[in-house]
This record gives sequence, C-alpha cells and structure tokens, in this order.
Amino acid sequence: MSLALNEARLGKAAHPSLVEAMYEPLIAQDIEMFDAYLAVDLAHVIMLADRGIIGPDPARALVGVLSKLRSDGPASIKIDASFGGFLLQVERHIASVSGPDAAGMLQLGRSRIDQNAAVARVYARNSLISVMNQLVDLQGVVLDRAREWKAVIMPGYTHLQHAQPWVLGHYLLGQHDVFQRDFQRLVGVYGRTNLGSLGGVALSGTSWPIDRRYTAELLGHAGIVRNSKDAGNFVMDHQPELAAMLSILMSALGRLASELYIWSSWEFGLVELDESLCGTSSIMPQKKNPYALERIRALAGEAIGWLPGQLGLFKTPTTSDCDRSFSSGITPCFKATRWGLLLMSEALRTMRIDENRMRERAGAFWSTASNLADLIVRERGLDFRRAHHVVGALVKTAVADGLRPSDVGAAEVDAAAKAVLSRSLDFTDEQISTALNSAEFVATRVSEGSIGPQEIEKQLNLAMEDHAAARSWMEEERARLSAAEDRLAAAASRIIAAA
Repeated sequence: MSLALNEARLGKAAHPSLVEAMYEPLIAQDIEMFDAYLAVDLAHVIMLADRGIIGPDPARALVGVLSKLRSDGPASIKIDASFGGFLLQVERHIASVSGPDAAGMLQLGRSRIDQNAAVARVYARNSLISVMNQLVDLQGVVLDRAREWKAVIMPGYTHLQHAQPWVLGHYLLGQHDVFQRDFQRLVGVYGRTNLGSLGGVALSGTSWPIDRRYTAELLGHAGIVRNSKDAGNFVMDHQPELAAMLSILMSALGRLASELYIWSSWEFGLVELDESLCGTSSIMPQKKNPYALERIRALAGEAIGWLPGQLGLFKTPTTSDCDRSFSSGITPCFKATRWGLLLMSEALRTMRIDENRMRERAGAFWSTASNLADLIVRERGLDFRRAHHVVGALVKTAVADGLRPSDVGAAEVDAAAKAVLSRSLDFTDEQISTALNSAEFVATRVSEGSIGPQEIEKQLNLAMEDHAAARSWMEEERARLSAAEDRLAAAASRIIAAA
C-alpha cells in the first residue's frame, strides 16, 4: 500500500495545490464525520465476512483495526494528505497495522461513490437526532415559560406599532407550535435520510453477492435506497431537503431572537437577557449587549443561503455531477443549527421580564380601540365600518389633545360620534372605561386559539400533548439506533474472537 492510488493510473503524485485546496479540507470534513465513517466501514466488512465474500483472516484483521480506530478516535490515525482522501488514509493505516493484503480488501464490493453517500447519510441521520433532541428540549423550555407567564398581559404589535393587548404565554405557545412544525418537517426528512446507500457501488451494482439490507440493518437504517444509481453520491436530494428544513428552523429561531432583541432595548424594556449571555462595549462601560440573540440572528441570516448552496451542487446531469463530493457538505448547517438551539434554550430559560411595564404598556396607546368599536356594534346596532370610523375619529382627536385612553369618557365618544354620525351614542363613562381596559379586553376573548384565559389553557394542554408525543418519538428512535449499534458491536466482537 506504499503506492498512492493515483500513481498507478496517472503516474504522478498529487500536486501540492490539489493537496492544499482539496485533500486537506475534505479530509478535515471527513474527520468531523469520523464515527459515521468508521461505522460504515465496519458494517461493510462484517457483511463481506458474514456472507462469505472474504475469509475469516482478512475479516478479523480489518474488523480489529477498524474497531480500535473507531474507539481511539481520529487522533490515532496519521494523516498524509498527499496520499489522497480519507478512504486512502484509512487503508494506509490498516496496511501499517495488519498488512496490505487485509487493507486491500476494504473496498471490495463498493465504491467511494456509495461509500461517501453512506457516510453522509449516517452522519446526517445522527446529526438530525441531535438537532431534534435539542429542538424538543427548547420546546420544553418554551412550554415551561408559557405556563409561568400565561396571565402576563403585554402589548401586541403589528407593523411594529401598538395593535391589541396580548398575553406573553400566548405568544410563547405560538412559538411552540412553530417549532412543532419544524419538528414534523425534520421527522419527514429523517425518514428519507435514514436509508442505506452501501451496495449501489459506482452506479450499476456489483457481481459480488453482497447483502445490502444486512448492512443497512447493522447501521440502523429503516431500509435501503432501492436503485443502485440513486444510492450513489451523485443523487442525494435529501441533502438540499435537509438544508431547507434546517434553514426554516433557523428562520424561526432568528425571528424569535429578533423580537426578544427589540423587546430588550431600553426603549421597550420588556425583557432582559441574563448577564452571562451578554457582552459589553470596549469603550462604553454602560453597555449590556445581547450577544446570544445577535449570534442567533447572524446564524439565521447565513442559513438563508444553505438551500441555494446545496441546489447549486446539483446543477449538472447526475452522470457527471461530482460537485457535491468536493463541497463542504451539510456539516456547517448542522453546526449552526445546534448553536442556535443551544443559545435560544438558555436565553429563554434565564430571561427576566418586567411584568408591570408589560401590563402598563398593554393599554397605553389605544390598543383596545377595536374593543370599543365592538361595543358600539353590539349596543347601538351600527355596522362595524361606521363604528370603526367613530373610534378612529375619537383616537385622532384624543392624540391631538394629548389625552390617554384612561382620560376618555362618554363625552369624548359622543363628540366623535356627532362628527361622524351626526348623533350621540349615549354610553356611560364606566362603559367606555371598561371597553378600553386591557385586562377586560383579554378576559373577553372567546374565539378558539385566542388570548382568553380558557383558550390559553386549552392551547397549553394541546401543546403539552404534542411535546410528549415528540419526546416519545425521540426515545423510540434513539432506542432503535442503540440496538443497531449493539448489533454492530456484537458482530464485530464475534468476528474478532473467531478462531
């Protein structure tokens, strides 16, 4: 194995520019997928041995070296990028330990094409499980805070202007449902990712009697990619799908971070991040900068490019498209998503709120005006549009005169009504005060999914059921993957121990 793969056919060693610009960064990327890489190699060799394609001696040597290498980690393998990609680094390592005859059998019945596809799928599957677990944890934090703040009245905004009174717990329950849809999307792409690619070989399959389903079982896959061409490294549409689903999740995190970012400013003063998630200025000693939220916003911004980047790698015919093999892959997307979920979980877990300020601001600038319009419709029989005109005229005059909602009574409403309708409405001051009260506004919301206390309780119960189901799915899938890992380890031990 002293001869580099390229030298037999090309007669030259890799040029230093190719080593620096391609082999070194791609090897570094494969090292990030080290455990998935070694698991795929082990499953392949075990299958070759158990189906009688290779003898017990090379099988024992290969499984022994691969098992130890997987256990010892990437630091145990000496990398020489001039020798080629990570497959050749592994072959070279095996040859140095067990000799070239055993190392030379590692690639029997497969190609780098299906091998790389298999590694990418195992890595993506495992990374998805990690991301989904973090997402479910975040949902748990969101639900805890929604339960804690289910009666906290706050201002609601549309167009970033005061709109109607809101409830902080209701806002967070909506965020939970956004994340629940993210979870459902990830479950879908998980099923299309967790399939076995090994055995597709270059594109046409192999004359060796390999057992693709056995290999898939050892790796914990739910099935195989049926078509040998589709199984290869050139037809991996699950990766753009992964990029899309992860970028949608990052968008949700970014929007939530942006709202908390605004609400944490001095002008709003509704929420405050824990000091451990903030930084300060190098010149302005008073500054408390919400670093965690800014980091999430930056990552979410970069995530916008993930899907176009992945689709760009699939721009040519599948018979010639090797771009994906030479790209940075999907690993940066998973890293950024994990960071975003980590930061948001801690931000929400430790966040403080100014409940008094929220309640004060909830009704401070005419956010209950629509409730007054509803009162006019109910009690005086006007259509909603004319009632809307009356209240609009009231607000215009009150703002011009410097009056707050608490300063307005029946006289001001009648003045507006006379200007619009040429008649008074004859409400009492108490009726007007009640209609413009933010707590009364919240208490009288009765439509399904609204901010009314009973509706919030219903939403909270439904969200808790969704969360429990997501937890259950995660536990079942992790148990299934753990059982597959046990089968792989048991098969490896059996081959190593065979006389």
